[in-house]
Amino acid sequence: MKIIFFTIIYLGYLLSCLSQSRGYIRLNDFTYLTGFITLENSNPKKLIYKRSINGAPQYYTAQNVLNFVYLKGDSYDQIDRKFLAVDIEVDGRNQKEFAQILVEGNLTLYMVNLKKNIYLLEDQSKIQLTDENFEEIIKQFAGSCDVGDGKKFYVKHNSGSLTRFVKSLNANKCYHYTGSVFGVFFGYNFAKVKLFRNSFIENLRDFSTNAGNIKFGLNFDTPIKKEDHVSLIGQITFDKYNFIHDGFLKLTGGIANPLLDLEIMQHVEFDFSFLGFELMPKFSYPVKQFSPFLMVGLASAFLLDQKSQLQKEVTQAGSVIVSQKTDFLTLTNLHLGYAWGLGLQYFYKPGKYVTLELKNSKLYNTTVSRRIMTINNNYFTLKTNF
Repeated sequence: MKIIFFTIIYLGYLLSCLSQSRGYIRLNDFTYLTGFITLENSNPKKLIYKRSINGAPQYYTAQNVLNFVYLKGDSYDQIDRKFLAVDIEVDGRNQKEFAQILVEGNLTLYMVNLKKNIYLLEDQSKIQLTDENFEEIIKQFAGSCDVGDGKKFYVKHNSGSLTRFVKSLNANKCYHYTGSVFGVFFGYNFAKVKLFRNSFIENLRDFSTNAGNIKFGLNFDTPIKKEDHVSLIGQITFDKYNFIHDGFLKLTGGIANPLLDLEIMQHVEFDFSFLGFELMPKFSYPVKQFSPFLMVGLASAFLLDQKSQLQKEVTQAGSVIVSQKTDFLTLTNLHLGYAWGLGLQYFYKPGKYVTLELKNSKLYNTTVSRRIMTINNNYFTLKTNF
């Protein structure tokens, strides 16, 4: 029991040390305090200051402090997060609270972390955003940039959306859209399938063959919270392939055994239907109404239907034997692989876009004991959202 008791005490001490970060505080009388600080989640919020990590704690509230800063590591030149004491209104009462600076520039965004986060914008003076004034204030700062209206207002009352909005304005760019969007796409695919020697009994050797097919399906695009111009995209596709291959193999018995000379001509045809799914992060760089982007991630496909036909002609000693076989190739249901690509998104109005993508994906069909097939897709698609 003593060991458990002291272990709990030690873990509590260790956690309290880890929760402290190096930083500095500037008090109302402009006194600077450097050391270790922790913002306590109380009401009102208390700032705990220690000169050293094991020093005696001193407590401050927003009434005593102008601002404080968390540092990265031990360097006082590398700032992690900044906080400022601000005046806000909560439930009809004025009070002073600590606000984190989310974006700093010509337009600055602050967040006060309470039960419901409160946001403030500042260019020359601080303006507290409320549900009642949100759209009006955002439109004032947006200027000539169209941010929508009513239910189709494209700036949302949350940290991720406001962060992207303010960063866009500070970079002299119009804010395009936020939130998850869904759409449709269609395109054309240049596919190359490779079947390995042991993929079916009658196969003469490893071979590859090409085909083209129409791609269409549904897609979604959702921003990653608090990240600027990074989103998660996915798509569901229906793919139907038809591959044809003609092979030839000649075996010889040599001068001593000419009757053993053998010629094999083989015609194979495959039809596959897949339900595909891709999931990948997208990294964008918006420039006015255009947004070039890069994406890389995972690809998979589930086999819906497969058909195969084989015709073989064997010529030996002047005689020809013709044989046929169907459904000789058996694939596993799940194909896994990767996908990557480039694209250009054009916003013809806020929240509405068309996208051109050039993409490559490779899918593998294998079992524990053998490789069966790979499909390499190179395709372009046009996308739009609802």
